[in-house]
Amino acid sequence: MSAWEAPWLVLLALAGFGMVAVLLVLVDYWRTHRKHRELVDPRRPFWERVRHGH
Repeated sequence: MSAWEAPWLVLLALAGFGMVAVLLVLVDYWRTHRKHRELVDPRRPFWERVRHGH
């Protein structure tokens, strides 16, 4: 590995970690705040609920 590649690898690792952290926070927020959305038919697929925004 050449010297100029190392900083980019570190930045990529940090960016990937940040994306995973944000995703975990969003999932946790969605799980804790979906109580008022239980009116939605739970038999409908998860991705349909996400696509239609409710």
